[in-house]
Amino acid sequence: MWSGKSKRWFVVVGCVLLMACDSPAESETPKPSASVAAILSAPAEVTLRLGEESAVGGGALYLSFLDVLADTRCPVGVVCAQPGNAEVSLGLRVGTGPTHTLRLNTDVEPKSADWMSLRLSMGALMPTFRAVQPGDSIKYQLRVRVEPVSP
Repeated sequence: MWSGKSKRWFVVVGCVLLMACDSPAESETPKPSASVAAILSAPAEVTLRLGEESAVGGGALYLSFLDVLADTRCPVGVVCAQPGNAEVSLGLRVGTGPTHTLRLNTDVEPKSADWMSLRLSMGALMPTFRAVQPGDSIKYQLRVRVEPVSP
């Protein structure tokens, strides 16, 4: 029924179709090896509420404020022997890719961290710490500076 030439043609067409199904579309998420500096060409400052995610650099890079891991900063109006520190957890991803987690601090290192070709620096964690009363809920906001760095 099928000649040898027809079988070969059928196999070639089938292989081409399989390869086409396996190749990524142009609109897919850039691979981590892609230069994030191309996504973010100038420094940006982002302010996020706890649990919020924001697009940076035209929407290809996403930054999220995941958690306040510790907050031992000296309350306003109180004299402390040490200033204390707050440690936060940030999430970073390109497009729909996996989220990479970074930790930054307000008063001890690391206050900044490099990810791919970007540097993220802790700006401020608000509100400035105060003595918390029972039932208080702290509505944290975090300011982060994101800037491209040379490899």
